[in-house]
Amino acid sequence: MGGIGKTTLAKSTFDNSYVVNHFDKRIWFTISQKYSAREILARLLNDGKDQESRETLAELGQRLHKSLFGRRYLIVMDDMWNISAWDDLSLFFPNNRNGSRILVTTRISNVAISLGSHSPYVMDFLDEDKSWNLLCQKAFGEDNCPYPELKEIGKTIAKKCNGLPLAIVVIGGLLANSNRILEHWESVAKSINSFSNLEYNDRCLKILSLSYDNLPIHLKPC
Repeated sequence: MGGIGKTTLAKSTFDNSYVVNHFDKRIWFTISQKYSAREILARLLNDGKDQESRETLAELGQRLHKSLFGRRYLIVMDDMWNISAWDDLSLFFPNNRNGSRILVTTRISNVAISLGSHSPYVMDFLDEDKSWNLLCQKAFGEDNCPYPELKEIGKTIAKKCNGLPLAIVVIGGLLANSNRILEHWESVAKSINSFSNLEYNDRCLKILSLSYDNLPIHLKPC
């Protein structure tokens, strides 16, 4: 499921100081639903720049293989939608038998199973307490609400996000940049409640659009 925190957890692991020191080389691939293995490798080998390359996929793959050979590496393949991405790219990951690791995030359970992971780590929705704590962190910059009059409506807003971290972060950011008055928070709660009968993807889009609608006019074209 999108927005539940897979990428955030993977990025936290990727940037962890122990991980940084443990591996000789770390690589992050963002796969997405529509991807080009050649473009992914070209961008990676050009330090993230979208420079035109005339090299074939095989040539780019050989360059990657050479850069990894003999080194202990960590590769993160983020947001993989189908097993073909693994088939296209894993050819170029040398098996150095030195503790290299590959971490894959996916919202498709069959992809994890196809990769041979017998016990993939499944992200859970946040419970009400964790949802409220996350909302407070984003709205106030601390774990608790410093405004007693906003606590009840704030917990209602957090609950209406149905434990989805992305929704809570978006709404928390909206509340952080708006008036901290009861009437405004009640208005936000009412807006979120109007999305409750929508399908999951539509509900997420509505929550994102709610944040966009409340941006200052000069920021909306960005």
